[in-house]
Amino acid sequence: MEKLDDDNYLGDIYVEAKEIFMTAAENYLSVTGKEKVSLFKNRSFDKDYLIPVIQSKI
Repeated sequence: MEKLDDDNYLGDIYVEAKEIFMTAAENYLSVTGKEKVSLFKNRSFDKDYLIPVIQSKI
């Protein structure tokens, strides 16, 4: 719970989460050729794009 009060920690986590999401969005764009906004309609975005990027960061 202490980390929730640490602005620097939360800032770092936010930046990392944003990078992960944007990488997954770019992968989606390059594979499908669709606009990034359409990824919110893609039910398999998490499984096909987001989770692999997260796993590559671990």
